[in-house]
Amino acid sequence: MHPSPPASDAQRVSEHWTIASMVKGAPLPARHFLQGLLLCLLALIAVLLGVTREFKVDPVLATGIGLLLGFLVYPRRLFILAATILPLGVVNQLFDKGIIGGHYLEPAHLIALAVGLLAVTWAMHQRRAWAAPGAWSPGVIVAALGLVLLLALLPGSAAGYIFSFWMPTVVLGGLGLSYLIRSAFGLTN
Repeated sequence: MHPSPPASDAQRVSEHWTIASMVKGAPLPARHFLQGLLLCLLALIAVLLGVTREFKVDPVLATGIGLLLGFLVYPRRLFILAATILPLGVVNQLFDKGIIGGHYLEPAHLIALAVGLLAVTWAMHQRRAWAAPGAWSPGVIVAALGLVLLLALLPGSAAGYIFSFWMPTVVLGGLGLSYLIRSAFGLTN
């Protein structure tokens, strides 16, 4: 065995840049995987806040904030959901604080939906990766959320649990787990 000759300065610099670029663009942990982890963590936080009942934020707003945080981690998913749920949560929080009166609630919800739809329209033209045409899951999730909110109007103690921090727990936790499973199989969208 012959000892290898010492590396020149140019070789060491090129090796350094190669290793640095590999670390910088390392696929593990990928942003889509981190998004799933973040959503699961936010669902866990929602469970803890729901159990302590110390936090007085509208569950729709908490869900929207969680979706927005998830979107910020990996912008290829969750923009449509965050853009539609977050403005509705803001309106609900304003209603809960008495800033919006009862007879203004329905128009405020329609304006919030319009803001969300305008944001989605803007994204479809300016940031195509944020809002893919033909995306089914946002509509399905919003419809399921609407059905859950309808169930919350039913009399009984179950309504209080449905429209509480269990809603962000289920929505964010379900999305987080599905994204973690998809990441395990190499699916990123």
